[in-house]
Amino acid sequence: TCATPANLPQMVRDLNTRLTASQLVGLNPGESTPQAAPTSQYNTCPRNVTGDWWPRPEVNLRSTCPWKLQQVDLGVNAFPRYVNTAVCLCNNGCIGSPSMRCMEVTYDVTYFNRKGCENGLAVMEPSKYTVNIGCHCVGALQQPTIPDHNSE
Repeated sequence: TCATPANLPQMVRDLNTRLTASQLVGLNPGESTPQAAPTSQYNTCPRNVTGDWWPRPEVNLRSTCPWKLQQVDLGVNAFPRYVNTAVCLCNNGCIGSPSMRCMEVTYDVTYFNRKGCENGLAVMEPSKYTVNIGCHCVGALQQPTIPDHNSE
């Protein structure tokens, strides 16, 4: 186990001299309590702009590309173990703009991956995980037009 040793300060100093630049030393983190995704979320895109459940007071349900939160388990060796990511509810156009489409807004978060235990200390490496922080309405990607200067 990675129980906290009595001579921790000296061990940290000694261990830090043997690590690579991308490794960090810290106490073995306990199980993180996951921040649960809301349970009363909608799972489908509203059928029309009015008369359905849309819009709602929650910011994720006021968008023309509403989304719900979904919990992702990064594994037992990850700290934090759980992260929330957004899932777009509309796959066939935006609300009120069927020619547009919903697309995720992404962000890379850093988490720490436990690689082992040395003398009671967890050896952890930082890793990246891309989460969706919301959804937005975008137009079709247009290819840029290049003027033909040789046609004159």
